Amino acid sequence: MKNFILNYSLFESSGSVIGLTEFIATLNEAYPDNSGLFKELSDYIVNSGCPAIKFEAIYGAQGISKTDECIINKSTLKKNISEVLYVILHEISHQYQYSKYGKNVMWDAYNSNIDIDTAVDLLMNIELVADRLAFLKTNNMIRNHNIKDAAEVTPFYSKIDKSYYKRHLERLRDEVSKKGMTSVNQVNEYMYNKLKVQPKPISKIGYGYNTVTSRGVPRNAPKKNTFNNQSEIDKILDKLSQSSWSNLTDKEKGILRSASKK
Repeated sequence: MKNFILNYSLFESSGSVIGLTEFIATLNEAYPDNSGLFKELSDYIVNSGCPAIKFEAIYGAQGISKTDECIINKSTLKKNISEVLYVILHEISHQYQYSKYGKNVMWDAYNSNIDIDTAVDLLMNIELVADRLAFLKTNNMIRNHNIKDAAEVTPFYSKIDKSYYKRHLERLRDEVSKKGMTSVNQVNEYMYNKLKVQPKPISKIGYGYNTVTSRGVPRNAPKKNTFNNQSEIDKILDKLSQSSWSNLTDKEKGILRSASKK
């Protein structure tokens, strides 16, 4: 026991990843009896050069990999062990990219120093490579540690249309220009702060009794926008607010698309 404590304290030296002890402890609590798997994950995170890591409530994304910190949406802890591992490893793959290419790898794309199509190709390459690395490493770790209840993981960034990346970069470039951002760190903080804002819940419009006719219908009331499957739509919207569009099933996406056309 004494040697174990000594080794663990050395692992958590001043050169290690800030918050890693708490991060792994959270994983151990959510997915017990996987100490070998999480030890390998710890080593992989340390070797990536990631400065800090934590779980936090963010909205609209499963994680974000800033140059100074990696944040994983705490809602991923409700997923299957292979799925949360996949999310973590995708974001950590970006940390390896920062180590290899430098933290300013995307700056020219953000500040419009290169044309939009070149910027889109750069972003897509960064994301697709990170996604492929995460996919391969997840399956490798699950297999090496013989995780019996792991769900099948498949890459999903390859399914995202190029137009999505272009719209994202166009909006981001506009904000960089408007706000006078001068560094990748400022862009990272801007995106991170956006993800910390919880979407406002969809609420029903209320009417005062003084505007109600004898039949109880508000005067000049807008057409009631309800659907036969309203409860199902509400559940999908709630899921979307806690994660991202890419986490919806094809059926759920189809339901929302159909509803938006009515």
